[in-house]
Amino acid sequence: MGIYVTHEMDAPAWTITATHRNNKRLRTDDGRSRYFTTRELARLQGFDDAWEFRGDDDEQMRQIGNAVPPPMARALMAAIAAVLS
Repeated sequence: MGIYVTHEMDAPAWTITATHRNNKRLRTDDGRSRYFTTRELARLQGFDDAWEFRGDDDEQMRQIGNAVPPPMARALMAAIAAVLS
């Protein structure tokens, strides 16, 4: 049995991991706590809601947790393109 740290809604987010069991819980405004959904973690990582992840929840978490955040990838590619042109 793991010990899960709850997290306030307005506090900085924890690191997104590649497995559900390692992701922290958050505390909602009404005092309950819950895990982030896969879609919420994808949004935090910068994925557009139209992005489709394949596989079961564990496979989707691996894709999200191991990904380079899309906004970071876009910024890096723009910088490289500017240097090359």
